[in-house]
Formats: sequence, structure tokens, C-alpha cells
Amino acid sequence: MESYFRSYVETLKTELDRINYYDVEQIINVILDARKKDKQIFIIGNGGSAATASHLTCDLAKGTINHNDHNFKRFRTISLTDNMAIFTAIANDISYDDAFVEQLKNFLNPGDIVLAITASGNSPNIIKAIEFAQEVNATTIGLLGFGGGKAGKLVDYQLTIRSRNYGIAEDFHLISGHILSQMIRIILQKDSQKVLFLDRDGVLNHKAPEHDYIKSWEEFRFYPEIFEGLHLLQEMGFRFVIITNQRGIARGLFTEAQLQEIHSRMLSELKLRNITIDKIYYCPHDYSDNCNCRKPDVGMFHRAQSELPYLIDLNRSFVVGDSDSDIKAGKRLNVKTVFIKNGSYQKPEIEPTITVKNLLDFANILKKETTLQFETNSEKVVHTYQL
Repeated sequence: MESYFRSYVETLKTELDRINYYDVEQIINVILDARKKDKQIFIIGNGGSAATASHLTCDLAKGTINHNDHNFKRFRTISLTDNMAIFTAIANDISYDDAFVEQLKNFLNPGDIVLAITASGNSPNIIKAIEFAQEVNATTIGLLGFGGGKAGKLVDYQLTIRSRNYGIAEDFHLISGHILSQMIRIILQKDSQKVLFLDRDGVLNHKAPEHDYIKSWEEFRFYPEIFEGLHLLQEMGFRFVIITNQRGIARGLFTEAQLQEIHSRMLSELKLRNITIDKIYYCPHDYSDNCNCRKPDVGMFHRAQSELPYLIDLNRSFVVGDSDSDIKAGKRLNVKTVFIKNGSYQKPEIEPTITVKNLLDFANILKKETTLQFETNSEKVVHTYQL
């Protein structure tokens, strides 16, 4: 059983790794264009795919709404699997093969979207619906399995996997629906945010002696200039996210509960000074755990991108830290990096975008000018940054 479990998981992971972002982007643009033009989106599927059709309809119709915007334009999306009276009447009186196409004949207009979800890609009622959509110049999208089948040769846009396992195909379709709907929701928030990904020790507070850790609130001491620096950066429109390695948990030097107590007290002190930290991510693992979250790996940064309720503009964001792992993580993300000399034990191996004494120093530089200059071993580089 363990072998089957691992085979299933690995196959699903492999299929997810094959998702082409360009295909996702194209589908998102088509769906957003339909919203802009007041076009309808009809979603269809059989069996488990019928449940996914209902799920995706809900996520697009309700899950993308910006409730703070009273003039928000909503998606006109309908799952044709949900009206069982008409669905079963067509299937019983005409043919199950016509269960979708007969409904589309009542509503479908040129420029509308028919989004078909099918594992095999060969269901006759799906194929009939796609062919009818093409006849009326509607756009067709497929979330497909088994290599796409007949549907893969017909639809205008598709996300398809090769696996012929129904469960894996349906997992893929559900995940694809979440990717599409969540990315659309974030895009519709309108304003992307610039973020400072802040390391904790050596950036916000004094570091413990080398090879030691901050284990309690009594050992935690903010740098005196940090509040002014954070205020200035907050006024410039930056959001703050803390990304910190806390290997001391794995070593048994303190517990996650003790770490959370430190962070709770830290956030309270910052809140008293009207400074907001949107989220704290920490890695509790040791080197030998081979996790993907410990910097310089970027798992915590990816969590921030997927969990925060806004789109992060990486082009205007920075990774800020006092260690080599911070700078390497920033390079892996392709995000500009700030090396804080205050509290650092050694110079990073990779050249950061800019090196400063502390966070206030960095804030003052950005306040004065948006052209940052820094030197590498061989040349001076001028980097232009637009606030």
C-alpha cells in the first residue's frame, strides 16, 4: 500500500510540474476578457468532473468578488450540471449525449465561454457541447486528462495531463480550477503590493551570539533605529513580511510555542507604534530535514505569494537580510536584495543589490533617490528602482 501511495503522489506531482504558465495565463486572460465584455461562462462535466464544474462556478462567481467595491463587475458563470430537472429531462426524453448541448441552445451567444472538464476527453455530451460552441463562435476551454482525447483536438485553450488515472486527472482539474480562480481573484484586487521580505534577527533585532538563538522575549531587543526605519518604509507604501529560519526549534533549544510568544510580543510592540507586519513565516527545521522552506530555499516566500490576500509585485519588492542565505534566496526569486551589515557575521558570497548599515539607512536612501548604486568586484553597477 505504501508503494501505491507514493506512486500516486509522485505521479500527481509530476503532472503538476508540467503545467505551462503560458497556458494558464492565456486562459486567465480569456476569462477576464469575458468578464469585461459581460459574456457568460458555462462550465460542464460528468461524474467527479460535474462536482468540479460546480466548485469552479462557485469560486469564479463568489470567490473572486471584491466586497469593498460596490461597483465590482461580477462573472456571469453557470454550471450546467446543477439544474437536475432540465438535465434529467433532456437525458431521459432526448439523449444523455444532448444533456449539455440542449441547455447551451437556450443561452449560448457568440463570445461566451464553454469550459469543459473531462478526464477522458471523449465523453459524447462534452464533444457535442464543444462542437456547438464552435458553431456559434463561442470560446472553448478544456481541463482535460488522458492526453486530451477528442476534446483536446477541438478546444481553443486547454490544461491537459497525460495520466490515465481518473483520480489523478480529477485532482489535477480541481487544482487547476483553484489556481485559475485564486490568480483571478488576486488580479482583480487591482493594486499589486510591494513587499519587504524581512529577516528577523540581525535586521529587526540584535542577534544572539554566533551559534546561539533568541529563545525568549527577555532575550529579544529591537535595534533602536528600527521603528523609524519601518515607519519611513511603510509611508513609502511597502508591506512587511517576516521570513526567518529558526533552527533552534529542531535542536530543542526552544519550542514553537515559545517562538510564537516572542512573535506575539514583537507584533504587539510594533502595533503600539502603528507598524503592521502582514505575516510571519518561520522554518523550524534542521539542515538534515531537507525541507524546502529553510532559506536559501524559497518555500516560505512561495507560501507568502499564495496565502497573502494581495498580489506581490516582485519587481518592486526586496529581500532584506544579514546573511548569505537571505541574499541567495532573493537571487533564486529574482528579487532585489538588501544586505544589512549591522549584526552580520560575514559578507555574503553573492553580491546583493545594495549593502547598507541598517534598515533606517536603506529607508533614507530610498527616500532621497530611486537610483541605487552598488559595486561588484569588477565594476560599478547603477540600478534604477521606481517607488
